Amino acid sequence: DMKNQLRITVKDGKPITAVNEAVLRLKLIQIACGAVYGPERVINHIDCAPRISVLREVLEQCNEKIIVFAPLTSVIHLLNRELKEFTRRIVNGEIPHKERSEIFRAFQQDATPRVLIADPGTMAHGLTLTAATTIVWYAPTDKTELYLQANKRIHRPGQAHTTTVVHLSATPVEREIFRRLAANESLQGLILQLARGNL
Repeated sequence: DMKNQLRITVKDGKPITAVNEAVLRLKLIQIACGAVYGPERVINHIDCAPRISVLREVLEQCNEKIIVFAPLTSVIHLLNRELKEFTRRIVNGEIPHKERSEIFRAFQQDATPRVLIADPGTMAHGLTLTAATTIVWYAPTDKTELYLQANKRIHRPGQAHTTTVVHLSATPVEREIFRRLAANESLQGLILQLARGNL
């Protein structure tokens, strides 16, 4: 529906401003995650069982610790509920700094938790989490610097294992966002490209 509306907008000659594009890009990310914010911040859930199933497969196949980045608080809570079979902790802006520090210490030094489900914004700078060998992006962020810095949490001095970054995606738009993030390219123009049918 969103793609069709965008095509009509472009066909009618209406401009897509940078602000509108950022809002639309965030809405696409919400749809991919399975939690769309509606009026008055009400969360509308969309069936995301296939994406969660793939995430479970990745978690089951990795022998070391894993960080799962999700760009929305509602999705972090959703994943925490869905992944009960794994020892896990969540880290986002709701978690007090002192508790976060203890979670990071336990993740780095203790056997549990095995999985850290986190908002990349709370972990983008200054942390060494080399106990993890894999980062899974449940959905893309729309901030390039955040993406690049968050991936460095496991690529640090003291990392003794090969590291992997996994991008979960179901659409060409998500894959293009991930491609641009990894290449440190601007996300500007992505929505226009989608509206023109180039994605």
